[in-house]
Amino acid sequence: MSSEKVRISSSLLRSIDAYLLSDLGRSKGFRSRREVIEEAVRRFLESEGFWSNQRFKHINANGNQVLIYDSLLKRVATIYVGYPDRTFCDLCSEPDCIHVVYALSIPKVAKALAKKGFKTPEHLIPAK
Repeated sequence: MSSEKVRISSSLLRSIDAYLLSDLGRSKGFRSRREVIEEAVRRFLESEGFWSNQRFKHINANGNQVLIYDSLLKRVATIYVGYPDRTFCDLCSEPDCIHVVYALSIPKVAKALAKKGFKTPEHLIPAK
């Protein structure tokens, strides 16, 4: 993949740095300016109809684990589900990161977990 340097305003870079240091930024799994900028551009292009590559891919679900591949981080996240309503992502070390939200938004996974008595916490239900 080729790369090209792009200038970004110092005020925008300061905002990105503040985001990376925040609890929210850490919970999302971002580790660098590049990751934040690429995700922002990717979301913009997707909303404009110029990008269709999904960031997450559901790999497998077994017992109380859901495996998600994150193409941005190029890593697999294991989401652990405890009953009745606990979750944990081993990649982010968080109970409610974007990997957890994605895993719980997969209809097949949500249905299987509901049959086992899992109740998705309100704050983890993705907006439609």
